[in-house]
Amino acid sequence: MIYIVYYYVYIYKFFILLSDLEFKRIMCSVEKEKTSEKLMTLSEVAGYLQIKERTIYQWAQKGTIPSFKLGNVWRFERKDIESWIESRKKDTLRPKKGK
Repeated sequence: MIYIVYYYVYIYKFFILLSDLEFKRIMCSVEKEKTSEKLMTLSEVAGYLQIKERTIYQWAQKGTIPSFKLGNVWRFERKDIESWIESRKKDTLRPKKGK
């Protein structure tokens, strides 16, 4: 009988430890997600817009796309990229339908 109690205590401690580790892992991933939400790398923006990295680099240098240098690398804020996309949508000329 005492072995069964020890067994259940062991299982209980195992699940508490596992749940604590899982909680820490989830919290770390949430913190990373919050940070990565704000700033994007050049390759992330290229993937997001489905454009070659070289094009994004050239646009950043020319000031075509909202960006800034952090040290010697380009960084982009997601909210700026999304608002830039919306403004580009509005500026896009559409052919008028004629009768």
